Amino acid sequence: MSFTSTALKNAVDRSGRDQVYWAKQIGMDVSQFNKYCNGRVGVSQPVLTKILDTFPSYLRASILQGYLHDQMPEKHKHLIQIYALEGKVAEPAPDLFEGLTERQRSNLLCLAERMQRSKAVEELVDKMVRALRGE
Repeated sequence: MSFTSTALKNAVDRSGRDQVYWAKQIGMDVSQFNKYCNGRVGVSQPVLTKILDTFPSYLRASILQGYLHDQMPEKHKHLIQIYALEGKVAEPAPDLFEGLTERQRSNLLCLAERMQRSKAVEELVDKMVRALRGE
């Protein structure tokens, strides 16, 4: 399995949607999208562009990072670290979402993406995470 396919599969999982939904949004056949997600077919740059244009910003950076990992020589892969320009960092700190369900994570990421960056919003999301953990 390629880094791209792993990142794409993770993005689908994190989105709370299924491959059928994303294939339709991108405008491609479901079986073709499944091949990309499972690494049976490599993702070309035009396909990557369609995928990045379709997925929400909080998932784009990790998909692009996976794609670049597949393109780079092994000795340079450590240089690749991409963050979302909008909203939160593409890969949140692992302890922030520890113990939450995938749906709760997805909902919090979606909320963070749609709101403006501000200290008040950050505090609200932190309070929601603590409430979901029962703290």
